[in-house]
Amino acid sequence: MSPAACNLGQLATGASTTVTFTVLPISAGTATLTAQVSASETDPNPTNNSASASTTVGGSTYNQIPSVSSISPAGVVSGSSNTGITLTGTNFTAGSTVQVNGTTVQTSFISSTQMAATVPAADLATLGWAKITVSNPAPGGGTSNAVPLYVFSALQVNASHIAFDPYSRKLMAGLGTGTSSLAANSLVAITPDTASVGTPVVLGGTPSRMAVRRHSNTCSQAFYVKACCGLFGR
Repeated sequence: MSPAACNLGQLATGASTTVTFTVLPISAGTATLTAQVSASETDPNPTNNSASASTTVGGSTYNQIPSVSSISPAGVVSGSSNTGITLTGTNFTAGSTVQVNGTTVQTSFISSTQMAATVPAADLATLGWAKITVSNPAPGGGTSNAVPLYVFSALQVNASHIAFDPYSRKLMAGLGTGTSSLAANSLVAITPDTASVGTPVVLGGTPSRMAVRRHSNTCSQAFYVKACCGLFGR
């Protein structure tokens, strides 16, 4: 256990006081407590300033509440098959289990600071995030803090510039170079919630700049992409 300190205030010569320590043993064995006192006055007999006492602890191991600090990988592409993750934290035991969105999944104990688990494909089907926790059994035990496992989608749009429209909650991307499905020199709207790309709006030239402007006295947003041949606005 960590050292503990307390101030006993003033004691008269020859007086004594009682200090009670309450501890929670987490495993069976012999527990020893050592106490030491000191004072600002000169001590004529410093050899009697400490004492120790031991007691035998029985019963099952008391499990502490686990804590998760990180997971690896932190994100998985949506639509992936069953995926393995490694959790890093503290107070893991051989009886610890990993939960994904509250449901226990296949778990492997590595050490008191590492666990491995398999995230089912069903939890990786849609964009968003999955809640990852670790639980320890009784006696003691409990459930850790939640750490997010992000489920994302990667889009190839070759964007030269991107701006977020807080009104429509979409990303507006200016494309200088096209792809097999998106025309070059165009503007597209991307919906982050579904990772979908809208129909490209072809510009009069290569987009070189993008800005977001709020119309006065309205809630609408205006986007402008400066092309070599003029200005495009919405």
